[in-house]
Amino acid sequence: MFENVDIQFTCSEYLFKIKWEDEKKYIINKINK
Repeated sequence: MFENVDIQFTCSEYLFKIKWEDEKKYIINKINK
């Protein structure tokens, strides 16, 4: 049970990180143009 919660938390954290990286790239591209 706890392991499952751990996995879910890690997954959401990972997805959030990916989304944040995409946001940064988008912002950087906007500034560069």
